Amino acid sequence: MRGHFLLALLVLASLVVPASAQLVAPRAQPEYLPMIYPVPYATGLTAGYDGPKKDNGNGDKNGNGKKNGDDKDEEAAWYSVHGQATIISQGNWLFRSPYAGTNSFLSKQDMATSVTATLFLAARLWDGGEIVFNPEVAGGVGLSSVFGLGDPTNSEISRVGRLEPTPYIARLFFRQTFGFGGEQEKIEDGPNAVAGYRDVNRFTIAFGKVPAQDAFDNNRYANDARTRFLNWAGVYNIAWDYPANVRGYDYGIYVDYNTKWWALRYGVFAEPSEANGKDFDPHFIRANGHILEYERRYEWRDQPGAVKVGAYMNLANMGNYRDALALSPVNPDVTLTRQARIKYGFLFNWQQQINEELGVFARAGWNDGRTETWAYSEADVSGSIGLLLKGKRWRRPNDEIGLFYVISGLSPMHRDYLAAGGLGFELGDGRLTYGVENIFEMFYNCELKKGINVTLDYQLVNNPGYNRDRGPVSVLGVRLHFEF
Repeated sequence: MRGHFLLALLVLASLVVPASAQLVAPRAQPEYLPMIYPVPYATGLTAGYDGPKKDNGNGDKNGNGKKNGDDKDEEAAWYSVHGQATIISQGNWLFRSPYAGTNSFLSKQDMATSVTATLFLAARLWDGGEIVFNPEVAGGVGLSSVFGLGDPTNSEISRVGRLEPTPYIARLFFRQTFGFGGEQEKIEDGPNAVAGYRDVNRFTIAFGKVPAQDAFDNNRYANDARTRFLNWAGVYNIAWDYPANVRGYDYGIYVDYNTKWWALRYGVFAEPSEANGKDFDPHFIRANGHILEYERRYEWRDQPGAVKVGAYMNLANMGNYRDALALSPVNPDVTLTRQARIKYGFLFNWQQQINEELGVFARAGWNDGRTETWAYSEADVSGSIGLLLKGKRWRRPNDEIGLFYVISGLSPMHRDYLAAGGLGFELGDGRLTYGVENIFEMFYNCELKKGINVTLDYQLVNNPGYNRDRGPVSVLGVRLHFEF
């Protein structure tokens, strides 16, 4: 039966992307691909870490009545099948806008809808060895074709999408975990997670079509646009120009060493051949993105928390803002200065459970801001903070309220480039009266029944595109999410 499952995976992979499906590169063509920011579903790391397990009085460190996974009362499963579908509609109204440029967020009554559907397939091939396969379909567009904001409002889809649903392979990778014995923890069945047990002290390696975000910058309170915050900065660190193609997925390899109280992980991933491009640069040695992350876990008043610090370095054929201005002080074009360059930055990620109903979180990030933004979003420095509250107090334990605030900025050379009339792949008002972009977001996620949720979301954008001459902008959203 296991062989039949693997055969089905291979057959489905060959059918997911038909030969007739043509992808269109951003900026170079009149229509663009949607960018899907993938959710790090069950990477085998610590995305859903709840803190060290307490002994329940029965000699169990895992809270399940067993000692370190011994004497299991049920045989571990060898496969997992889950799926999701998410529909998001957002709208904005007229706002103060004395002028607009090629890549501005537009002052008009606008509405945009995105749709995604994903199948999460995972199989355990042998002890510690798993294969993960995620075919996905996406369609729709973003507000103002997702131009004009450093912190766009819908992480599910962007970059002027196609209205018709487009199939593709989101993930297809192999993961091997080597346990070092001792205490074990239970793995619940879930998207890309096969139920069973694993050693707390372990080493994991994964490679294939696997996004960098699956393993890095995870935050249990702010990591999923399909059920929680919609803004890009509420899903990943907006100042991390993480390597990915226009859809937000990538090829690469990562390793993770995990213990009970800390973890260290490193990954290297492919870079697109052009900014926000659909294709990856085949010269992997000269074009790649590196990320190193250290995670420290702790307890505060018996409540779990975690701090992550990271550093990244991207190598790609990128342009330089200062060089572009030197070539043309008016309407500079950064693409004319492209050559092999390095971009680097630093990341901070914090999460703290206050009690079983309330958690708080924060992120901060910085990059050098000299080279053009290559893959994620036009932000060189950013800080955010938020909270997530469960609905137990009003007898809706599976409902959630989220509050989030982010403030982002540009480097001096990036500001000067835009002020002179330059265009990025996201920004370009034609001129710029610089001010930090800040966004407040709040949502209420209501569970209609198990597996079906509807969310109301509101975002207030000040200084859209880092321009004090424009805005503020109100964005109202509705999300319908199905999962099994």
